[in-house]
Amino acid sequence: MTPFDPEGSDYDYYTARSAGMGPTGTGENAGHWGSVTMAPKALKVKYKLPEESYILLKGKNHPTWDLAVKGEEERGFEVKKIGNRYFSVPKEQQEEQEVSGNILGFPMRKPYQSELDFFKKRKEVAGMATEDDAIILNPFSDLDDQQKGAVAKNEAIRLWLRKNNVQPKFNVTPEQYKTFLGTEYANSKDQTPMQHTILARILTGDRSAGKPTEMQMQWANWVKEQIPELNEQPTE
Repeated sequence: MTPFDPEGSDYDYYTARSAGMGPTGTGENAGHWGSVTMAPKALKVKYKLPEESYILLKGKNHPTWDLAVKGEEERGFEVKKIGNRYFSVPKEQQEEQEVSGNILGFPMRKPYQSELDFFKKRKEVAGMATEDDAIILNPFSDLDDQQKGAVAKNEAIRLWLRKNNVQPKFNVTPEQYKTFLGTEYANSKDQTPMQHTILARILTGDRSAGKPTEMQMQWANWVKEQIPELNEQPTE
């Protein structure tokens, strides 16, 4: 099979079929294949793309390339070449994430539109550690600046734990587990994200971590040893 050439005039049928796509349309558009599909997760991680990113399925010299680009612009996206492929990303990406500082080496940026939509629905979520290793805060939150600073530090610790593939070896207490009921953490079979959050909350003095166990405190102090910037002592 001839590899798809992003600069050529062909169509990437392999990626389209892998995404479950097929010909659509009626009349003169019968048999038409879509111009984009959701970018594979591996490429989002590799190129640090926003969660809502699409990969172009037409080569740049395809007869309807200009129509594809125009269609993306009309819905608030822009087509950019990243690596060896063309992607459609939210126009907020033009701001280069508008970095407003960093915590523990991780940048803080404005939320993308898809993230803003999530925050509007989930105002109780004060912040996030994103897939592109950045920290974002919920602009719809009622927290004051000091509280937002604590949230940002919390997310930075979670990013450090995730990036360094830390696998905590401690149990989550029943009381702690109750605080996560109704969240994504409680619905996951993998307890690592919940454990990371508990560690981060212990290290930032967030009382919502509940009463930490002796083993949790040992892990929190170990993390503190690995990150010199964490000057505050874990609370007993």
